[in-house]
Amino acid sequence: MPIVMATVTAVSRARTILREPIFWLVTLAAITYATFSVAQHERFRTNAYDLGIYDQAVWLYSRFEAPWSSILGVSILSDHFGPILALLAPLYWIHAGPETLLVAQAVLAAAAAIPVYLFARRRLGPAVALAAAVAYLGFVGIQHAVAFDFHLATIATFFIAWALYFALTGWWRAYWPAFALALATKEDVPLLFAAAGVYFAFALRPRWIGVATVGASLAYFVLVEFVLMPALPGAPALHHDFALGLPGGTPAEQLAFAFGHPAETLAILLDHPEKRRTMVALPAGFAFLPLLHPLGWLAGGAHLLTRFLATNQAIWELSRQYNANIAPFLAFASVLTLARVATVAARFAPSVARAIPALGAAALVVAVLGCEVAYKPPLYLLSRESFWNDEPSGPDLREMLRLVPPDAIVGAQNQIVPHLSERRTVYIMLTQGDLDYLVFDLDLDPWPFRPEDLEALVDQLLADPSYRLVEQRGPVLVLEHRHDVRPPSRR
Repeated sequence: MPIVMATVTAVSRARTILREPIFWLVTLAAITYATFSVAQHERFRTNAYDLGIYDQAVWLYSRFEAPWSSILGVSILSDHFGPILALLAPLYWIHAGPETLLVAQAVLAAAAAIPVYLFARRRLGPAVALAAAVAYLGFVGIQHAVAFDFHLATIATFFIAWALYFALTGWWRAYWPAFALALATKEDVPLLFAAAGVYFAFALRPRWIGVATVGASLAYFVLVEFVLMPALPGAPALHHDFALGLPGGTPAEQLAFAFGHPAETLAILLDHPEKRRTMVALPAGFAFLPLLHPLGWLAGGAHLLTRFLATNQAIWELSRQYNANIAPFLAFASVLTLARVATVAARFAPSVARAIPALGAAALVVAVLGCEVAYKPPLYLLSRESFWNDEPSGPDLREMLRLVPPDAIVGAQNQIVPHLSERRTVYIMLTQGDLDYLVFDLDLDPWPFRPEDLEALVDQLLADPSYRLVEQRGPVLVLEHRHDVRPPSRR
């Protein structure tokens, strides 16, 4: 009898879930995200940085081995400290491959809309809830993140969103595990929660929760950034994402400059057109509502400071994954702004207050559509026939990759590496002495080589008796390194 009752309850809950519009919205988003990223991978448009790196790391985790990256030449934890990645390893027992990572990322990024929806429905009703979820799912930072390979910042959105939901609803027993999981996603997430913790300390009860959030976040950041990551083999003294473009030889001196020279620091924050473009695009995706709430400008400010003061220009841009993990903070701040406006309006103009949810929902939807027009985030490419076109050499390259043994040490071009990264050693086209195989496609992007340099390298290897041409089909070549044959001497 208990089994029957449990089955009836489960069926009833399943029916309830299936009636929720958020279930179908998240499912559609996850399918869209996964379709885009897997199609990119199948057409050799993904990269060693970052899909090949993470595919190799999760493959090693799935075999209970340390996540050493032969591509980087260091432990992956010294590149980005994300031990949460080990939780994806069991998926590789079912199917090992980059596609598994891309689908998992799509599901996690889409499912982060669920706590946004639940919180908005609780505060303002179903219209705002759906609009907030749509704004999050269509956010330019999320679209670029799921379109650019795989990254910890993208999967972080799921854990961040649930931690914020539990905090803002006072579900503290669930908050702390979610908070811990969020910190474990990437080394910069603690800075966002330190900023959010300031808001928690003033707005939520008990106040010590906010104080503890700030303290735990900063302590974890210092531990990871200045103790754990530098101690790993091959790691730099300071992670490259936090190398600030400020005067001073040490992080402490640079921070002292920032506080002592605010005008100069502000000038650095705004000194590039791409910074200003990103600064506008992020709140624009949520109708600029996050700017009207402390959670939005505290977390958003921490995000922009760590990005725009850095020397790495790539992290200033809208493209790639760098603006994914701020999305949940902006989404919740938008809902909190509308809730505050509705509360204030209810005191003075009840009829206006009743219109706030509809107006807020409309504003969020218009913001999403406006950003689609203004910034053209990448998922619109799914409607283009050219997106679905294969590389001319794609069929030959896919077939010839099977010629490479699974345990071989391989060198390959950047866009080929993610198709060969479930192995202990794979390089981006390094003609090192321990290579067993080399794979080329001269029609693909030759990065990090110039086209003429890559062609010269191929000619050199073909003339070297220590390399055997296994097969060639047009621009695609597979070479085997014969270790028993000595290369010709060079004088």
